[in-house]
Amino acid sequence: VLWQSEEFTPSESIVISEFSGTPIEVTYLKAPEPKTFVKNFYSISVYGTDLDSNDSDLTFEMENMPDWLSMRKDLQVAGRVYFEGTPDYSDIGLYSNLRISVKDWNGDKSYLPSFDLDVNATYPENNAVVANADNSFEMAYYFSTTIDPNNIIIEDSNGVQYNDFINITENYFELNLNDLSDGDHVFTIKNNDVIIDTKTVTVDSVAPVVISSHVTGDYVNPINVNLQVEVLEPATIYYSTDGYPPYIGAENTIESTNSVVNFPEIQSTTKLIYFAVDQAGNKGVLNSQVFSFEDNLDALSISLVSTNDPNKMKISWSSINGYSYNIYRAIGFFEEEILTDALENNYKPPRQLMLKENSSENEYVPYNENITLPYSYIVTKVNSAGEESLPSNIITHTFNYTSSSQAKTNEDYIQESIDYLKYSEKANGEWEELNRKSLIANCQILDAFHAVEKAGIGNVKTNHPGVQAAIQSLRRKKATNNYFLAKKMITLRNFGIESQAQWLRLYANKNQSEADNPNMGTNKIFRNHIHETCLAIIAFNDNEIADVGRLSSSFPKQDGLYKFIDNYDDINNDMGLYLSSLAHYVGDSSISSSFIISKQSGDGSFENSLFDTSGVLKWVSLTQSQRNLAQSYINSQRLIDGSWMNNFFLTGLCIEGLAK
Repeated sequence: VLWQSEEFTPSESIVISEFSGTPIEVTYLKAPEPKTFVKNFYSISVYGTDLDSNDSDLTFEMENMPDWLSMRKDLQVAGRVYFEGTPDYSDIGLYSNLRISVKDWNGDKSYLPSFDLDVNATYPENNAVVANADNSFEMAYYFSTTIDPNNIIIEDSNGVQYNDFINITENYFELNLNDLSDGDHVFTIKNNDVIIDTKTVTVDSVAPVVISSHVTGDYVNPINVNLQVEVLEPATIYYSTDGYPPYIGAENTIESTNSVVNFPEIQSTTKLIYFAVDQAGNKGVLNSQVFSFEDNLDALSISLVSTNDPNKMKISWSSINGYSYNIYRAIGFFEEEILTDALENNYKPPRQLMLKENSSENEYVPYNENITLPYSYIVTKVNSAGEESLPSNIITHTFNYTSSSQAKTNEDYIQESIDYLKYSEKANGEWEELNRKSLIANCQILDAFHAVEKAGIGNVKTNHPGVQAAIQSLRRKKATNNYFLAKKMITLRNFGIESQAQWLRLYANKNQSEADNPNMGTNKIFRNHIHETCLAIIAFNDNEIADVGRLSSSFPKQDGLYKFIDNYDDINNDMGLYLSSLAHYVGDSSISSSFIISKQSGDGSFENSLFDTSGVLKWVSLTQSQRNLAQSYINSQRLIDGSWMNNFFLTGLCIEGLAK
């Protein structure tokens, strides 16, 4: 769903040249946009070629180039350069008569047309349309001035008025747009009879459907499979062939920008999983087929047997000369569903679930399992040619011990706690039952997963089906106050998901009783709150919208630390160090890192609190020894099941602190 707007494209055909020999050809590969925004990366790409000299010897420059822009040569393609940079608040303003030129060794020179560039501090648009899962739509709109909500009128080109408001204030509204057919819809926004704005909304709600040339079944001879978008339209097909769901950007996922994909010959049992995304962003459903062939290598039979200690068990199988063994392990609903499907359809389990590869031993004793949780195991055999057998039977068991005699590392603790969360996640991608708790728990757990993946620890990644289910659950949840909304925005941004409508909603809810101090409360009509203000600064990626410089004068402190004003959302009033660390992180100069670090006790804790200690680890830069001490404290407070206080939110926060 897109707003139709006028696009700026400099005239690429008009090139002014000063030359004595052959003129230099120069063109935009990525033309300059006329407007950009603070903290937004800006880039222009130019290509020049000259018959009189090597393209690599061409000299490019920009007249009147802003200080925040710089030129970068493409080291792979001669004659291609980039003018790029990210403006800050001090760079706000209009930059006029910017002109790019290229010169060769002979002094010949060519110019591209000049252009102006406007740097603003506000979000790119004051409006957005959101497509929901049920093909309904919502319009969000922010007014730069206040308007009586009773006077706001939205009507289409046929004069039909829309008044199903989700939220409406004197400078913002959210509106349900139901029963919109595909195509262009023109909406007029009025203040009584005065037209404020007119917008054209293009609706494309039809997701692409991918058809496979072959169906699930048994095959004797090799097959050539192709995938095709049912209604030929520009779309990208994403697919995997290893039994693990595809995800855009994941290692196991192949993408094709063609509407037809032709596969190499398939001659062994393969599970093909695929979906497509069209140019409007509509994502098709995930489909799959299993193409079964008779494999030469029979499956192993594995069993659970006693060790020398009758109270300790291990997994064992018959040893076969000339073979090694691959061991696969799953924990929780999503992984077990994949492992069970591999067994039922006789294809090799995906490598994402592989625990050990090419093991020479014919047994498995637990090494780094969480001793309170049931894990599922499958084993395959591999011959000298690298051919892998069908999967064995599956064994699910809770091992109450570990064979490792080595002390646990920080990574071991993290993995056990991640397994606790993976096991606790429900099929709907949630951990908590209540909507309020569920939204915050999903945010914090996803933040932990992101931190762990970023640190290269553990086995949970963005393309894990449990992570994807949690993200989709979070996207569906309505944030009922600024705390929830800011947390949701921050978490989704970690996974590359931005929502203009959410940005507008949060911006409209800032307290505007003082124009120069637009801090945040849990709701616009409530008093300002230090927690919401700091989270809003991160959510906006902007410390000017909520004035950081006035935090210390706006909010109370006790013994140099901020305090929660209200007790809400299961967060205690005494989390002053957590709050102060957060304020320090967003730029509050009244809270120094040395002051925060001085609060660390001999046991490594801050204020003898898991919340405070995790918050300091998350928000404040520590030395390695200070960090190690704090992390040791957190690990010492962990319960045997891998959680902290049996609290999903706190467990996610502690994992994030350990991963820093």
